[in-house]
Amino acid sequence: MTFTPLSDADGRIRHVFFALPAYDDEFTLPILSCLRGIREALGSDVRCTIMHHPAQASAVQESLGSLGPLDIITWQHGFVLRLRDTVSKLEGRTLRITKLALPDFTNWVQDAFLVAIDASGQPLIWASPRVEREYGGWDDEVVRQLTAHLGWPSAVLPFGLEAGNVLVDQVSILLGAAVRAGATDAEWQQLNDRVSLSPIPDPRSAIRDPQSAIRNRTVRVCVPGLPQPVFHIDLYVTLAGVHPATGRPLALVGSIRQALALVGEEDSADDTDAGLNAVADYLVTAGYTVERLPLLPFINPQMKKPAHFSYNNCLVEIWRDAVGSTRRRVTLPVYGNEGGPLDALDRAAAGIWEGLGFEVKAARGEFALVAELYGSVRCMTKVLERADRM
Repeated sequence: MTFTPLSDADGRIRHVFFALPAYDDEFTLPILSCLRGIREALGSDVRCTIMHHPAQASAVQESLGSLGPLDIITWQHGFVLRLRDTVSKLEGRTLRITKLALPDFTNWVQDAFLVAIDASGQPLIWASPRVEREYGGWDDEVVRQLTAHLGWPSAVLPFGLEAGNVLVDQVSILLGAAVRAGATDAEWQQLNDRVSLSPIPDPRSAIRDPQSAIRNRTVRVCVPGLPQPVFHIDLYVTLAGVHPATGRPLALVGSIRQALALVGEEDSADDTDAGLNAVADYLVTAGYTVERLPLLPFINPQMKKPAHFSYNNCLVEIWRDAVGSTRRRVTLPVYGNEGGPLDALDRAAAGIWEGLGFEVKAARGEFALVAELYGSVRCMTKVLERADRM
């Protein structure tokens, strides 16, 4: 039986998965506010499965319980420090730990697994054998508990692969360059054998024969041989069905220069923006029509590393409604809750999506704060099921 990865655009979202960690009180409620914002934007007929600690049960019910079907997985392990995730060395008989690991899971549920479906729509979870986190954590245990809770079959991917570095549309399985760089030749071949049956010479042919596209997506490494401009591809690329004017596959790519102009900052675009331009050029060569979205970097005040206000990190839905009309919808984060420059970014990004024929649903919450943790809407939402696919 052949399984293919669930598309990031094709079909209306019917079931999502969230996780609410509790290792840092400063972020627990802001994360929950973002989950509520996503939940409200998706609609009350979408099923929501959420994992949380017992102490957060009341807060979760109060925030999400009235918004539609809610399915709870209660985390039972507490907070456990795993030595494998620490940085340590043995000095005589003393184990000296120089960096502690995170004793909890994170809210970034996107990364630990891929959802695949067969021709009849039956699901399968492809779990990553490891989930890389700078400070460790229990995200690998999250997917094991989710799989058991849903009763879905599962399989293990041939190597550690973060799904934030994987995008799927009607013609491509698009991978960040770091995925290929982190795999041996044998592992890479195993991945290709699993997720791609045969290449499509011309991506436009998939539009004429969508059933062929489902069977024959091409695995593409986005700008192979060059470093990624941002650590996960879903922070700077979105695959969004078919361009309404050209009829070609549509991709949206982040632009730092565009974002700086919108917020009135001096043009200081650097190697990151050059890398984003290379991504856009690569996708055009691959047969896509490319549009650009603002992508604004900022420095995380604690980690001292750049994070981003991203409008690529969103949820896309394209489906046929009951009368056969094509519907397009995107759920975007709102960063400018208090107005100011971020509000200008929000409005500009929404306008770009609307110009491409999408209904824009605003996910409101403390996304500007949670962006300091290096993610946004797609990072914290795992789509488990879609319906009414094109």
